[in-house]
Amino acid sequence: MSENPYAVTMSDENLSPEDQSPAGALPLATQGQRFANLIIDNIVTQLLAAGGGFLIGLYMAATSNITTELQAQQMRATAELLGTLMGVAIGTLYYVFMEAVFQRSLGKLVTGTMVVAADGSRPSFGKILGRSFARIIPFEAFSFLGSKTPTGWHDTLSGTRVVKTR
Repeated sequence: MSENPYAVTMSDENLSPEDQSPAGALPLATQGQRFANLIIDNIVTQLLAAGGGFLIGLYMAATSNITTELQAQQMRATAELLGTLMGVAIGTLYYVFMEAVFQRSLGKLVTGTMVVAADGSRPSFGKILGRSFARIIPFEAFSFLGSKTPTGWHDTLSGTRVVKTR
């Protein structure tokens, strides 16, 4: 038996083919669990980003001296750019922190799943960082569609998987 409590041996007959990784060693999370993770984590990151955007708005309002319409337009453009950058940064930092420290985001905690390296071991910080940055790829969330296994680009590119823990 492997030292990894989440690894399943190749002889485990309780797993259907769609619940196995290509190597047949890991009980992968289902499409439904992955979708629930996405929804829950998007809600969390949106709330965090809204709080950050509110703080940026307060700071900009307190420190600006707008006297013309052009200055107001420039301020809005600056606020939009800062908001976008903050949203990307908060989302990336959320996943990096949660998955590097706990191997789970809040969504994964709720659904009983966790991130592991493709071999079932704890993923390195580099894999978590790559996984988190891969989420920035446009339309990455749709990379699960049409796949026989519930893995997205952020899993494949980083060499990680999301497995069931219960």
